[in-house]
Amino acid sequence: MYKVLIADDEKIIRIALKSMISWEDLGFSADYAAEDGLSALQIVKEHYPDLVIIDIMMPGMNGIEFVKQARQDGYTGEIVILSNHQNFNYAVEALRNRVSDYILKTDITPQSLTQCLLKVKKKLDASAPAMEQAPEAVPKADADRDIALLQDALNTGSAAEDIPLSESYAFLNVFTKKSLTEDTAGNNMAANALKNLTSEHLRGYGFPILELSDDSLLILLPRKDVNSLTSGPEFTQRLQKLVHLYLNTDCGFILSGLFSSCSQFLHMVSLLPEAGQLILYHGFGAIIDENEYTGFIDKPLNPAPLIQKLRQYIDQDDFAGCRTALKRLTAQLASRKYHPLQTVLLLKKTFEFFLLYETIRLSCDPEKTAETRREFLHCCTLKEYLDCFGRLFDLLALSPLTLKISDSSCRREVLLICDYIEKNIDHRITLSMLSENVNMSENYISRLFKAETGNNIVNYINQLKMNHARPLLEDKNLSVRDVALALGFDEPSYFNKLFFRFFGLSPTGYRKAVTEILNAE
Repeated sequence: MYKVLIADDEKIIRIALKSMISWEDLGFSADYAAEDGLSALQIVKEHYPDLVIIDIMMPGMNGIEFVKQARQDGYTGEIVILSNHQNFNYAVEALRNRVSDYILKTDITPQSLTQCLLKVKKKLDASAPAMEQAPEAVPKADADRDIALLQDALNTGSAAEDIPLSESYAFLNVFTKKSLTEDTAGNNMAANALKNLTSEHLRGYGFPILELSDDSLLILLPRKDVNSLTSGPEFTQRLQKLVHLYLNTDCGFILSGLFSSCSQFLHMVSLLPEAGQLILYHGFGAIIDENEYTGFIDKPLNPAPLIQKLRQYIDQDDFAGCRTALKRLTAQLASRKYHPLQTVLLLKKTFEFFLLYETIRLSCDPEKTAETRREFLHCCTLKEYLDCFGRLFDLLALSPLTLKISDSSCRREVLLICDYIEKNIDHRITLSMLSENVNMSENYISRLFKAETGNNIVNYINQLKMNHARPLLEDKNLSVRDVALALGFDEPSYFNKLFFRFFGLSPTGYRKAVTEILNAE
């Protein structure tokens, strides 16, 4: 594997080059990065990479100056120049100093970069045999041996010989939200992008990285260095911001305990999925202690009390009260150490209930309702769940289907009509009955109600009856026929048809769905 140094003063260019292709598949390892020529020169002296890819215009020491100095210092590796300028003089100067290629940044594609590397590899391969015959001057360091053992344990999933490591280590697991949700929508993260971004952020620390997947990796920390990354929030918060900026996702962190053998290491890796559930309470960007995943109350939570409380607030259009009640309850569950999965299940059941219970009001904006539902499915933290509930409450608050028409801006006649409907919701109501009781003609009632509320009078009556049907259907002692008769329907079949039109479920199907939610434990 040929070692590569990428030097560019723009971080986004360094990351883009690392993420554009699979370097390992071509026989290269993009291990090193520098932001100016002087730093690049220092890395060349210390690590002697096989290939240097360097920007021509950088502060301090530009690319041409770097090439000249590196060649004077005896560097014989391959060099590729990057430039934003199609400058003939630059190209000539580069060729004089035995540069392998001169590439315009505007022309770089995965295909062109691959072709460039294949050409470089051909040169490196040609000079490799002589190097391979030379005896190894320096024995492999203990740290390198440890890394190789741990990587092999990850690859095979076992520690056959379980050779002791040269010292004790811990690891900091960095994982993206995608690794928790399996969500690929809007997140086309290139292979190795997380590793490349993390290695860029680790530049100067020298800690090795072990990949679990494209979305999860381990930063290996010798015992004496554990606190260097984890004693404060600076490192993780900066990396979280970079991941959000460049990869358009969030990331979390889990700190393992100390281990001194491959078997202990694999055991701690096996605990990561469970520890990752604590992201619900900690949120992205915070460090989760792997040992914290103990002592949680793994007892099912009945959603009925929460649903009942929120329903009371919603029936009064008190959506601020909904938010406060939900925030207070989830904070209590976190402080009492309820198992994250039980808390999530409670929130999912509650959300599911109100999507069904408020079908009529939510039908006014089906696109935003569907979007909120999708977002809820991909929530990982309490903040994300509460934000989704907040959007649901906003949809209900802004719905034009306000079934309680009491706005002072409505004309007195409309309030009179609504009052009659409310008081007689358990009877059959027709336009002729309304006309007779409020002393207005049927045509006038229809035109006036539509003009004042934006809703058809017959549709309004049916909406109100269907909403009154919801709590009645929750009563197991009432048959569907009893509910229909209680709301003034002479024919239960018509009630069934009307209910299905509004809710997309039969009354029996609605009752079954609600019962499953309310009795879920």
